[in-house]
Amino acid sequence: MLGAGRAGSIAGLALSALGVGLLLRGAWLFWPRTVDDAFIVFRYADQVAAGNGAVFNVGERVEGYSSPIWLACSGLAVVCGLDPIRIAKGLGLFASTVLLFLVRRSLRRTGVAEMAAGLTTLALGASVVFQIWATAGLETNFHAMLLFAGLTSLAAARDSSARGVLPASAWLAAAALTRPEGLAFWLLGGVWTALTPSVARRSRLSAYVVGGLAPALHIAWRWLYYSDLLPNTYYVKTGGGLEMLRQGWHGFSLFASDPVHALWIAAATIGAWVGWVSGLRSTVILFAGAVIAQWTYIISVGDDGLRVHRFYVPALPLLVTLAGLAFAPAAVAVRGRRVAIAVVG
Repeated sequence: MLGAGRAGSIAGLALSALGVGLLLRGAWLFWPRTVDDAFIVFRYADQVAAGNGAVFNVGERVEGYSSPIWLACSGLAVVCGLDPIRIAKGLGLFASTVLLFLVRRSLRRTGVAEMAAGLTTLALGASVVFQIWATAGLETNFHAMLLFAGLTSLAAARDSSARGVLPASAWLAAAALTRPEGLAFWLLGGVWTALTPSVARRSRLSAYVVGGLAPALHIAWRWLYYSDLLPNTYYVKTGGGLEMLRQGWHGFSLFASDPVHALWIAAATIGAWVGWVSGLRSTVILFAGAVIAQWTYIISVGDDGLRVHRFYVPALPLLVTLAGLAFAPAAVAVRGRRVAIAVVG
């Protein structure tokens, strides 16, 4: 007969596999849906492939796309004679599947049991919002994967050598080239690295800066090519004043009042507290801080107006991971009772 530990491991792996299965089922259902914004990128990709440069209309240098990496992938697909729509959808689904693995691995590395890690993976894979944007044709889930990988690496590199900081910076730099707000997270990661107590603080910070050279080079290219430091989408999203804030707050209230998301937020709050008392403070600070930063950004730019919570996708893996910390090994004891949060998605 299988021991309890072995049975729990098998059950946890089965739950993780079920999460992947639900993601794939959702991807199959939503595959025919391609959001219209994706075709902006495809238009730019066609122009790049035709030798006209990164423009929407020939002779008009306006950066109307928001993801240089997504443009590069789409442009390469066109050059190779492939369908950029299918490539974009495939990349989104691939990134979503990898993200499920990263969430599970992150929790396992904190000592969370296989069963709890499996439940958390299942919660994310079962999320309809996560499924919709996996194959919508945009960079949403790809960016979420890069951001999660960067934050996880940064948390793990807190007490390591300068060499451990470089991959964290590289992941976050890639996220900065996938979504405009990613640059803010890379900068916040630099602040985190600078404030980390370490005898090698200077070398760690130098390594972090080296990892972020790509966004800096892209900003320089943008200035030379478009005569702007920021993409045109930034100026469109930041000119609405109080009305934009009201719209963003309304979008946030819709997201947070959804029963599933409300449960995730409550579970993440408890998990963050348990993780804190369990000694997982780096993970709690980075993940909870990133969630708050993402929400603040969403509200400030007025949400995306699509009402399917696209901008909230990067926060989903962070929320379920925080919720999973409720099962951390040292979390025993609140008034003599073990804390256990069942996460559903």
